[in-house]
Amino acid sequence: MPTRQHQRILAIVLKRMKQHGFVPVAVDGRTEGLGGSDAGRPVAFGRHRPDAVGATTDGRICIVEAKTGDDVASRRTREQLEDYLVASDFGYALVLLGYPRSADSTVQNLLVSIGASGCPQLELIPVPDELLDA
Repeated sequence: MPTRQHQRILAIVLKRMKQHGFVPVAVDGRTEGLGGSDAGRPVAFGRHRPDAVGATTDGRICIVEAKTGDDVASRRTREQLEDYLVASDFGYALVLLGYPRSADSTVQNLLVSIGASGCPQLELIPVPDELLDA
């Protein structure tokens, strides 16, 4: 079951996804207040299922991941980013990664280690810890 912190990060990242013009088409877990009440559960992209998926009317895809501070350095997070950022003919228009700002150096180190630093389709969303501790 997602933690309260995870759900707060997810809500912020979903808002950013909508600002980019994507509509939620699948959201994992509880969706009340997250803009995905009619959305189904996401399918797996590679080895993992993202927290949410959005799409535009012209078919562009956005993948959303929300990570807590404890989860940022996990093997699962590494594998998810490898799957979502892999170079292919069918690249995703946008991958949004939300996480607590206090984990920013861990995220930067992870991106360097998987060769994804500066990846053009990745947008990092460091959320101020003060918003997550309330």
